[in-house]
Amino acid sequence: MADLVGDLIAPSVLAEHEPGGDVEPSGSCEVRGTPVRPWRAFADRMRAQAGDEASDGDANPNQFEIEVVAPPRGRLRGLGRFENNLSRKGIFELRPPRAELLGQVERQDLVGNTTLNFTMGALGVMEMDMVAWIMGQWQRDYPTVSFSLRECARSFGRSWKGKLGGDIKDSLRRIKGVMITGRVWDAESRRHVTKHFGIFEEVTIIEERQAEHGPATSPATITVSLSPWLLAQLNAGQYSDFDWDGYKRRLQSGYERRLFLLLESQEGDDEGTRYRVRIDPKLGDSLGDPDAERNSSRFRERLRRAGTGICTTHPEYLGITVKAGERRGEYWLQVERSDRWLPNKLARRRSRLAGAA
Repeated sequence: MADLVGDLIAPSVLAEHEPGGDVEPSGSCEVRGTPVRPWRAFADRMRAQAGDEASDGDANPNQFEIEVVAPPRGRLRGLGRFENNLSRKGIFELRPPRAELLGQVERQDLVGNTTLNFTMGALGVMEMDMVAWIMGQWQRDYPTVSFSLRECARSFGRSWKGKLGGDIKDSLRRIKGVMITGRVWDAESRRHVTKHFGIFEEVTIIEERQAEHGPATSPATITVSLSPWLLAQLNAGQYSDFDWDGYKRRLQSGYERRLFLLLESQEGDDEGTRYRVRIDPKLGDSLGDPDAERNSSRFRERLRRAGTGICTTHPEYLGITVKAGERRGEYWLQVERSDRWLPNKLARRRSRLAGAA
């Protein structure tokens, strides 16, 4: 929130409100604490303290801008988790068309053909994050995950509002309303097969109301049943898990988080230290970015920026770069990771599967 206040304040007065603070040559400084509301009253008080210094005979008065900055958010607790096939397949769209509720989409992703049938709209970044968080709450051999809307809001770093509760419920319905047909890696048969499956088998929303059509008296409680095939995949350890704060708060864009999920699902070569994938429409379909085909240069630039964000916030990623191939117009996404990435990943998985046994 920023409020441009049309009051005349001398730079020397600003410095008085920050002990030991220096006024920059531009005539601005940082004022910490909680200023009086409304902001104009705060500025009036400062002007009164300044006396006539800021206005008498000053042909070029200074403009005083108050910018209210939220304090750093606390760490988000818990784990995120994503089944490996969902990470690799073209199930989510980074910019979904919300006007279309019913539809069918066919894609060629990194695993093979994928057909999506949706009845409540396409899945976007909100749904992707929701799946990651709910799978993070899953416990081995338990088919359901239960939580309250307020708990979900806190885990997403959001303050509670009624509209947010509605958005969360809409996202859950959207996820439940999508059926996926495509080529996947099946842990039980240990081979690629074509499956027809959903992500959620059932979503139950319990709301307490004093009257049938009255307002809810408490935040809703949600119980989600994961689909049988995904449960089997999770019980077999076919997933990546990660620190929820590192995913949701530190990776600030949906693009960064989508690329991160894909890379975490790919073991790569040289004991996990290297992975590379051709930059083409198949990669674009997996990530949910149609610019892979419409505007390839913009697609590559987005990959560069997302890769920089991942490397900046996750030290095990040493480099994510776009490299030109040997053929004209050929490009590759090249990933370099620490030699601790794979051992740490496997150790976490073994520990959690053993602890839940």
